[in-house]
Amino acid sequence: MPLYAYDCIDCKSVVEIRHSYNQKNIVCTICGSLNIKKNLSSSIQRVKKLDNIKSKTGDEVRKAIESGKQDLEDYKKTRKNRVYNKK
Repeated sequence: MPLYAYDCIDCKSVVEIRHSYNQKNIVCTICGSLNIKKNLSSSIQRVKKLDNIKSKTGDEVRKAIESGKQDLEDYKKTRKNRVYNKK
């Protein structure tokens, strides 16, 4: 649902109310008055823009998995050549 900005005439405050487009009888969330006026902006949509991201979804996970596989292989190689001494 979109977020709309309203001016309350009674308490002189600006309130943001989230509701459907065709909802009637909107009340001020501060004073409870029905005497509110919608701001000129039709709706306020808050969207997080991620324009600078070039990688695909899951690329970081794939890199971590590949790194983990390589670390495991290196660990196995060092453990394979271990020499046990009798005490």
